[in-house]
Amino acid sequence: MAVDYHQKDLQKHITSRDLWRQLRNRRGHETPSPDCRSLKDWETKSRSFRQHIWITDCKSLEEHLKSDTVGKVDDKRLSIDIQMLRQLIWEDANEEEQDELRDDMPDVIQWIDTSKMLVDALTKDMNSSELRHTLKTGVWNTVPSPEAQLIKLMKQKYRRERRIREAEELAVPQDRNHG
Repeated sequence: MAVDYHQKDLQKHITSRDLWRQLRNRRGHETPSPDCRSLKDWETKSRSFRQHIWITDCKSLEEHLKSDTVGKVDDKRLSIDIQMLRQLIWEDANEEEQDELRDDMPDVIQWIDTSKMLVDALTKDMNSSELRHTLKTGVWNTVPSPEAQLIKLMKQKYRRERRIREAEELAVPQDRNHG
């Protein structure tokens, strides 16, 4: 799936320069504009014209946020953050909590393969050509390449074999006196 944001669509509603100004206004660098006095106002306004697609390469986070039951998180701060995210995912455009997730909700979460996570190039020593291409064209292809899929399968096989070896080592008692 390719996520394609056309420039003409963005210009109808809000430009990145406007967004930057509004975020700077939140920090007190300029007088806030009357149409965007808080981050919540901006969020509500943007939810009314464009669906927010949250992209994660953490499958457990996606599953946790999509689950209709609240799971337990050991870290208290992380738990609070996740609850705030869950609240947004489960709200409709009128900010009313829903009993089930629908495709037309203003905020949706989507898992993608780690190989397609663009922001990793900003924090890890890796090739940034895909990030640069996406920024240049405005098109992000989230389908992993066959090579990336093969590497992932090989890593899964290696981890599975390692777990089997570790389990076998634990199952066979070793006599420390003989050897």
